[in-house]
Amino acid sequence: MVRQAIRNEGNRAVERFLELVHGSRASGDQKQGDAVVHIDGQDIYVEIKECHAGYGKSGTLNQIRPIKYTPLVVQAPKRGCWYVVPAGELVRLASNKDRGQHTEIPFECMNLTLAQLEGRGFESTDQDLSRSVLSAVKLNERDGSLKTLMSELFKAIRNLGDDYKHRVNTL
Repeated sequence: MVRQAIRNEGNRAVERFLELVHGSRASGDQKQGDAVVHIDGQDIYVEIKECHAGYGKSGTLNQIRPIKYTPLVVQAPKRGCWYVVPAGELVRLASNKDRGQHTEIPFECMNLTLAQLEGRGFESTDQDLSRSVLSAVKLNERDGSLKTLMSELFKAIRNLGDDYKHRVNTL
């Protein structure tokens, strides 16, 4: 079987998410997230991944971006569940890493495994997925200081990059 592009690997999960989560729709801006959920008058972007690792396998999830401060939803069909991870929990997981995936800064991009998510209350069923996503969004709202930190970090990284591009181009 030919592997599809990484950016398209979660398409079946996105389709299933849209079927199950009330008030959701496909994202028109993939940089922000894979789906949008309308909650309390706001559009909330959600990152959706799919992982086919069964129990006993680590189930690596690549290119998780805590700096975006969006909830992560993972469909794990061989485990018969979903994992719904609030954005603040992704930031906390990143804070325990020495470096990121393809970067020195773990908040910018990281990988994690289903094994890291198991038993931490992130599991959800098809029937409870809407409620789990709502709960994750509500937790994100309570972690407003983490969202602010990630926004500040994003701006600092962009400024640092711009500064070094300028410095390189003036050499």
